[in-house]
Amino acid sequence: MIDDPLPISLDSGTEKISGFIVKISQTGMLVELEKTTFKIGAYFTATFEFKPGRPLNERVRSIKHYDKFFRKTPKKKLKEGEAAPVPKRLAEFHFHLPTERTKTQITKFLLRAQRDSEIRKR
Repeated sequence: MIDDPLPISLDSGTEKISGFIVKISQTGMLVELEKTTFKIGAYFTATFEFKPGRPLNERVRSIKHYDKFFRKTPKKKLKEGEAAPVPKRLAEFHFHLPTERTKTQITKFLLRAQRDSEIRKR
């Protein structure tokens, strides 16, 4: 999982959805969404960026939907009047034909994330 989820915009031409990438690989990504109003197999243009001002645009396909996912499970009891977190949905997307630029950026991002994780463990 990504420590700090990345914003993503998914555009099907008729529908535009915002969410957060919580896991990414060379094959695809898991995206946290408020709701999944589209069918499995739907294609989208995904726009996201690892570096500000350097957006990546890739065609992706919806592969699976997972319901009632919480990024962080509440560990404490809720105070009176406090609302419980809203369950989020996860959708798995696979890249259709990612460009070399996107593959390179994903590899660099994953290597940086691994290095940062190892540094934090020290």
